Amino acid sequence: MRPRYHGVAIIAVLLLIAPSLLARDAEAVYVEGFPELRSAAGRLNDLFFGDPVRGGDSVITGSGDVVELQLANGNSITVSSNSVFSLQDYDDGGETQTGFSNSRGAVTYRFNVLTGRQPRIQSANAVAGVRGTVFTVFAGDDGSSLFLVESGRIAVTAQGEEVEVSEDFAVEVRTGEAPGEPFEVLRGAMDFSGWNGGRQEALLANPVTAAEGAYRRMQELVRELNTAVAEYEPLREELAEARAEATRIFEADGQEAANEFREEVVRPLERATPRRFLNVRYWALSTVSLRRHVFGRMYSLLKSTYVMEPNHPDWIAYQSVHSQALALFEESVVPWLVPADL
Repeated sequence: MRPRYHGVAIIAVLLLIAPSLLARDAEAVYVEGFPELRSAAGRLNDLFFGDPVRGGDSVITGSGDVVELQLANGNSITVSSNSVFSLQDYDDGGETQTGFSNSRGAVTYRFNVLTGRQPRIQSANAVAGVRGTVFTVFAGDDGSSLFLVESGRIAVTAQGEEVEVSEDFAVEVRTGEAPGEPFEVLRGAMDFSGWNGGRQEALLANPVTAAEGAYRRMQELVRELNTAVAEYEPLREELAEARAEATRIFEADGQEAANEFREEVVRPLERATPRRFLNVRYWALSTVSLRRHVFGRMYSLLKSTYVMEPNHPDWIAYQSVHSQALALFEESVVPWLVPADL
């Protein structure tokens, strides 16, 4: 049986999300080369100096491209060459926050000013909690991540385990695994291309291990998505019932009684429902990013490697795991997407 598609309902809820619910934009304050901006609506345009970058947008850089973004609080984010960086709003206890993620390449965060809740920072397979710091995240072609701290400290979480990383230390998180042990790094001693080359070699040496790790991460994201859906659906149903009740009150008792009911019951639900839906979108789009930039990249690299050996056991085994991931994506994630997401 095909999964139920919620596309029309999703668009209706997105239209309810007022600009006041969304976190403030970032701004491109430095642009080198010819980077692109993929908007939340799916449009791909050139990114220029001074352009806003909003929740749901992605910055895509090619060879030689660099983008520096400035946030409203003065903090900055640098997106290096050959990277994909995204912003996505989510609800945190009734307050809208913006999450940051890079699913490919290298991104440096300079968070010298932290007010309120900590920002959520993700790679394809891990989450970092920030405690006032400057650090860089590498996101490799096999879905692995490396977190390097220049100043301050961060807490890196993956597969339910957390490690703290302090100044001049780094930690690697292999796909689908808990964080490794932090290790000391001389500043400037590690670059993304060298590290990612090692991750590509590991992928080609054991593609099934990489695929299984990425699949475990997808399962983790789908669990988060299902939790968000379970919190959103009752509100959506309650809102639909309240609107129907407002219509019945209007027909039975007139406009004044209906208006009073709308103000007391319907309006609060119209504010709460789209806010809660932000989390559904957050986890759904996080899974899209994993599907597009990790599984997509792995498949491309391996297909070209085994083009002359289509029956190689490693290639056959990889395709089996890849198919499981696609099936999970189709069943659990696609119903919560709109065409522009794909």
